Amino acid sequence: LQFLYFIGKYFVASSTTHMEWCNAVSNPFQRMLTLLGMLCLFASCVSTGLITATLTALEDEFGIHPTLLAVIVVMYDSAYVLTSLPTAHWLYTDIPKSIGGGMALFGLASVFYGFGQAFPMFLAGQFIMGVGSTPLWVLSFVHIDDNVSDKHKVPKYIGRILAKTPVGVVIGLVVGGLFLTNCTDEEKCGDSNPTPTISITEIPPQEMDCSGWKYSFYIFGGISFMLGVWFFFTNKHYNDYIVETSNEDGKGKDEEKVPIGLGEALRRLLTNKQLVLLLLAQGFMAFVGSAIVAFAPRFFEKTLCQSKSASSYYTAVFIPFVVAAYAGGGKLLDVTKWGIRRQWRVIAISQAVGTPFFLGFYSHSPILFVAILCIPCFLLFFPNAIILSIAKRIVEPELRPHSMALVNVSSRLVGSIPGPIVLGVLLDANFITDRSAYVLVSLIGAGLSTICSLVGWYYAPPDEEDSKEIPKTELQEFQDVPTPESAPYGEDDTQVV
Repeated sequence: LQFLYFIGKYFVASSTTHMEWCNAVSNPFQRMLTLLGMLCLFASCVSTGLITATLTALEDEFGIHPTLLAVIVVMYDSAYVLTSLPTAHWLYTDIPKSIGGGMALFGLASVFYGFGQAFPMFLAGQFIMGVGSTPLWVLSFVHIDDNVSDKHKVPKYIGRILAKTPVGVVIGLVVGGLFLTNCTDEEKCGDSNPTPTISITEIPPQEMDCSGWKYSFYIFGGISFMLGVWFFFTNKHYNDYIVETSNEDGKGKDEEKVPIGLGEALRRLLTNKQLVLLLLAQGFMAFVGSAIVAFAPRFFEKTLCQSKSASSYYTAVFIPFVVAAYAGGGKLLDVTKWGIRRQWRVIAISQAVGTPFFLGFYSHSPILFVAILCIPCFLLFFPNAIILSIAKRIVEPELRPHSMALVNVSSRLVGSIPGPIVLGVLLDANFITDRSAYVLVSLIGAGLSTICSLVGWYYAPPDEEDSKEIPKTELQEFQDVPTPESAPYGEDDTQVV
């Protein structure tokens, strides 16, 4: 119970006192953040953690070739790429219902994946999971931005949500491994002619049941479905601010906006020089991060001669630094309240400083390697919340969902899809060593990201102009909204008006 209590405190705004805990639970805005964090955690737990942990079970139980296993993994990102822009364009009108309905579909797809008996079923389950989780990753940050008056606090909340994703990956890996604890193929381990031993379970290897992994998909799929249904019925707005603009006659009038077509929205976004540079910088970051994450256990095992379990433990050391990077980037902007130009500078400096440390792949000690790589690991993921903050501020308000969709699509098209493939090809090549392959991919991706960040910093508007981005009348509306004495939740951006 004590463990669950502290886990609950972590989910709800990282409260430090019991009164803050109670305030967060009773606060509708904090409950919304809690639900979004839990949805992100379970989405990453199933789509990345459980899928990765159970791939070998699919290979052994159903005889699926490794190439087809890679196709199963890629289907999630492929579905995301195909549905991101339509989701941003047509499902923005009611974000809670879009996210909740999508995660309910995600949960059902997870259960369907667990019932799979052949390659097409696993392929379909993974694709539907990608479709269901798309509204969560595209619209959740826009939903936060819609309900926060002080826009400088948005990166802090985004970082808090993003920090749940690596935690979900670890939970998925651990839980998936636990369900496969007794599923070990003795013939593929150790020497080529192993000495006959007596199994602890006294069950012959050919009769051992490896289907326990399916229960993990049933459990987490069911939880995701219930959380999705819960979020489906949450409020659409927590701060009902009404922003009025003046017409030519000087009379206040609600602004009537003409709907923008998807083609026109894409044209505006892709002609935005800063946004294009931001997409490329984010994509090259993901290129390095996805390649390293995919092959880090292999580096420990094949290059540094560590056991499989030790390789997993060493890889898990990087996760706290990723969590700290996600949360730290958002907290930095909340404290400093920097403008867009200074935010670009933070991105460029973090990438430039972290790039040389990838030479740590030439180290021969696993402890020294972990100590060196933790630095670029932190600096690589540090600007993520900052990038999402800039992507929303450099476009028109009605294009924010499309901007979020493009940021996530670019991170997959430029990063997470080609990154592991390029590194895998280099590792199979004979003209380059494994260490040089890791270093080459890391330096190229981080170097290109640094160049794009520096160019974006150069073209960013001065902070004086950036401070005028939000109209004065809108800021006054944010500040002058009366707050009922019956609901004093503490922070102005979490009060229900």
